[in-house]
Amino acid sequence: MEIGIKADNMVRAARQTIEEAGPNADLSLADEVEKGILQVQAALASGDSEEIRSRTEELEKVIKALYRKTQDRKREQEQREFAKRGVEQ
Repeated sequence: MEIGIKADNMVRAARQTIEEAGPNADLSLADEVEKGILQVQAALASGDSEEIRSRTEELEKVIKALYRKTQDRKREQEQREFAKRGVEQ
């Protein structure tokens, strides 16, 4: 049953990651996360522990990729804004 709890937590984390990414989200990665959520939910419904574990691990990898990409985009945006302010002064 512990694997089911981990899977549920990963689904919540995935949704939160997409929400927090907002306009900085990479759309293709966000779509992969959404698909991963559905796959984890289907695995949970099947009750197959190995499938749940496998799908949860896959979702975790995609969440991390989306998070990294989002952080990169935020840093780039901040650098552009900083540079723009430097030019305006």
